[in-house]
Amino acid sequence: MMKKTEFRFADNGMGIEPEHLSKIFDMFYKISENSAGSGLGLYIVKYNVERLGGIIKVESEPNKGSVFILEFKKTADLVLN
Repeated sequence: MMKKTEFRFADNGMGIEPEHLSKIFDMFYKISENSAGSGLGLYIVKYNVERLGGIIKVESEPNKGSVFILEFKKTADLVLN
């Protein structure tokens, strides 16, 4: 069994419709043309997580919110002094 470190970030927002889930990490993808953002935020997060050897996933239910999960292979124990 491979050890991993997992970070979960949950919100209680409006959630994401299932038809958008496979696209939300695409560059410039916006669910709505009325969105104020550029469509780069989640793309940049995914790019950097992958550069660090991890993966990012999302679980979402409309009207209930979303959970973003970052997983990294555990290669060594971190010791803080």
